[in-house]
Amino acid sequence: MTNAAVAYLRAPEELTLDPGAVPSGLGIAAVVVDDDASQRAGLGQALQLIAAGHADTLFVQRLGAAAGSLGELVRLLEWLEEAGAALVAADVGLNTGKRSGRRLVAVLHEVERWEREPDSARPPPRAAGAGRRCA
Repeated sequence: MTNAAVAYLRAPEELTLDPGAVPSGLGIAAVVVDDDASQRAGLGQALQLIAAGHADTLFVQRLGAAAGSLGELVRLLEWLEEAGAALVAADVGLNTGKRSGRRLVAVLHEVERWEREPDSARPPPRAAGAGRRCA
């Protein structure tokens, strides 16, 4: 990996990149700002830069800027993985280029699968201490 990132910011919360939020060793190759908070056209532009090989990381100051739901986040993570790229989210300390970040992605995939699964297909929850014998 080249450790070059495209920083993606979403207005109105974010208008400028906070250099202090960027992890050391991660160079920002481009900054893309979405001026319209209801759209994510800039995210598409950022992903195009990654697909073209200009960067191997999508950097966001806030994870919520990259995805509005768990399903959107999982789809973004899948796209980045297929592209050989990572996601770094400063506010939650996520870096999918590291082992701990990849473990978290696996958990998110599982939670998103549970979210899509109908309640009737899930086993009933066990009460705390269920199955234990009391002396």
